[in-house]
Amino acid sequence: MKSNRRFKVVLFLGLQGSGKGTQASILSRKYGVPVISPGAVFREEIAKGSELGRLIASFVSQGKLVPPRVMHEVMRVKLPRNRCGVGVILDGYPRSVAQARELARFCPIDLALALRISDHEALRRLRGRRVCSVCGENYHVTERPSRRGRLCERCGGKLMVRQDDTPAAISRRLRTYHKETEPVIDYYRKKGVLIEIDGEQAILTVHRAIVRALGLNK
Repeated sequence: MKSNRRFKVVLFLGLQGSGKGTQASILSRKYGVPVISPGAVFREEIAKGSELGRLIASFVSQGKLVPPRVMHEVMRVKLPRNRCGVGVILDGYPRSVAQARELARFCPIDLALALRISDHEALRRLRGRRVCSVCGENYHVTERPSRRGRLCERCGGKLMVRQDDTPAAISRRLRTYHKETEPVIDYYRKKGVLIEIDGEQAILTVHRAIVRALGLNK
């Protein structure tokens, strides 16, 4: 990224399926800024079958938020203070106002980008979403299919349906988002660091809007 950028820590907000992971990944590859996503960490632990992974699976399979104590431990390890000073993209955290306040204690947000989509669009997208079982790259069966079929273009890993992308789990997650996570948008709006973007546009169009919002070179 440009050395004179006006931000160091960027956060993506939005409904499940709004494109947070896709846009964070594009931004990361293009400008060399790392992405920290609790969701990716959780899926890694679930795939490994670790004790933490089994605990996480018991929540995500029901469309529930992972408890704050577990989330905080993940972020404490993955987001050291020095990382906040050189630039990082956060995808999927914080998921509640309480977490946002906790995050501000060790890594203040410079810019929060909210990708707005409807519940109907979220349902449509999530039903077609596929994720790499190895690197976590996101695809969609119609909008962003892998050129390697059922394999990831980046690492060759097998594409899979996420455990929390079943119809019942999706519905529960949307309800949880509106109750627990949507207030985070108002929290950052009041802080004066929120920019909202129409997430129902084409992937490239959304990316260009994000680049403009961040004041970066295309």
